[in-house]
Amino acid sequence: MKSCCWRRLLLGAMLQAWITTFLVRDHLKGAWLRLDDDRDIIQLLFLAGPTACLISASWANVALMLLDMISIDELLFNWWNWWIGDTLGVLLFAPLTLMVLQRKNPLWHYRLKTVAIPSLFVTAVIIAAFVYVSNNEFLRIKQQIAGHGQLLSSQLRSKLLSYEEIVASLNNLFVTYPHLDVAAFKQKPERTEL
Repeated sequence: MKSCCWRRLLLGAMLQAWITTFLVRDHLKGAWLRLDDDRDIIQLLFLAGPTACLISASWANVALMLLDMISIDELLFNWWNWWIGDTLGVLLFAPLTLMVLQRKNPLWHYRLKTVAIPSLFVTAVIIAAFVYVSNNEFLRIKQQIAGHGQLLSSQLRSKLLSYEEIVASLNNLFVTYPHLDVAAFKQKPERTEL
């Protein structure tokens, strides 16, 4: 990837972080440090996740399209994947990061046990399920390709055997008639009636 592209992508990520900081501090004031209320937690996750992640996904994909690294046909699919990936990352790691940064606060220390450990456990289970399903899909595709390969191999073997029989027949003809020339070979045999 071109170095100017990396700079543009980083600029989008920095712009997202700056705007997210503004959104969270402006809407939640100091409540984002405590997150005592469910409403504050949902607002933080919504502002930092789905809302803010629109910025980097949009910026980066437009930059990739302008640099001819993706086509306009791929733009929506890439944008969707980028936004979903960023949003899931924020929804998972924002609470964990806040817990680590505020670990000396007794409330956050308690949350570290009640939120972080279950979150990490669920993440590990999801990753294990993904790896399991991915391996099964890989094996299924591999077996499908092997079956198709065996079918093609069988068809090719059958064709080669028929060509081998033709070559053997021609060999027997030339052994029987050693002075056979092209003109005589092309000549149609006369029909003999029994």
